Amino acid sequence: MSLEFRAFLTALVALFFLGTTVYSVAEMRRSATILDGGIRTTASIATVEDRARGKDPISVFFKTETGETIFAALSDSTDAQGLRPGDTMEVIYDPRNPEHVIAARIADLTHHYVMIAFTALLALGAAWSGIRDWRNR
Repeated sequence: MSLEFRAFLTALVALFFLGTTVYSVAEMRRSATILDGGIRTTASIATVEDRARGKDPISVFFKTETGETIFAALSDSTDAQGLRPGDTMEVIYDPRNPEHVIAARIADLTHHYVMIAFTALLALGAAWSGIRDWRNR
């Protein structure tokens, strides 16, 4: 494999991890907004998916304060083990956009901070590796 091609692949990996970091920051901000100004309610679980399929594992439906029924996928890293369709759980939704909903048991955003730090370090490591390879050609 040529040095230029290896540097190109390393740059792609760095961009991927940078994109993942940016996405994690956006998700954290959305979750923080919901935690700060969201409305707590009880939701019924509609579906529980296997995380290996690449989908949000839990879909729920609930009624808003205005009586509107919302069907939404939880956007946080809620553990779906032991949950079945028909079970209930507490959720918090954004009153301005009720489809944005998180599990009420997510009390803090620690998991977001860990993911952001991890992906940022991977992006920096890949970028450093690419720069080192480029300089040593």
